[in-house]
Amino acid sequence: MVAGASKETLHDRNAQITGVVDSRIMATSRTSHEKACMSFPGIDGVKVCVAGDAGSGNVMSISYILPGFTGIACSSCDRGKNSKNLDGDAKRVFDAIDAFLNHKLLPDLSMLDLEKMAAAFKTPFSRKVIDALLKTRAGQTITYKELATQAGSPGAARAVGNVMRSNPFPIIIPCHRVISPKGLGGYSGDVRGTSLQIKQKLLDIEASMT
Repeated sequence: MVAGASKETLHDRNAQITGVVDSRIMATSRTSHEKACMSFPGIDGVKVCVAGDAGSGNVMSISYILPGFTGIACSSCDRGKNSKNLDGDAKRVFDAIDAFLNHKLLPDLSMLDLEKMAAAFKTPFSRKVIDALLKTRAGQTITYKELATQAGSPGAARAVGNVMRSNPFPIIIPCHRVISPKGLGGYSGDVRGTSLQIKQKLLDIEASMT
């Protein structure tokens, strides 16, 4: 285990996700967002981007830019230049992902805003799925069917896949740990080679740190 990391880091607040009631979910409003991107080590052309609210510093999303598949412009994507765009928890998440991808520290779920998490996973089913996912350990894998069962809905493997596909905070919420019985399955709604390379790399990094 890497110094400063804990097997509990990714799920010690899982009970709080379901405790945030719908009345606390902030209404969508027009806010100014900032984005910072870094290169994904070992996979040419892939970037990991963190978008943050310019006012609150909360993390809005974590996303990938894939070579040839994503038409999102990312000016000045080098970490040293672009990370200065972020503040607050968004910058801390950016730095935490950078540390994780370089085998230094496991991510910490506490850097995500609870209301944003509740807004992202609105249904009781999706929250149960995320709660069950956050109980997995770094380096551990679980099938879509097994996760559905642990979430109390046996037979809902496909629905679990939909929850994983819509996860706006990959890496921090470890949807990469959910696999198919016959292989990796998909990642972030994509089953192409580059996405599966990313998924395998994330699992390998976790395994090396436990």
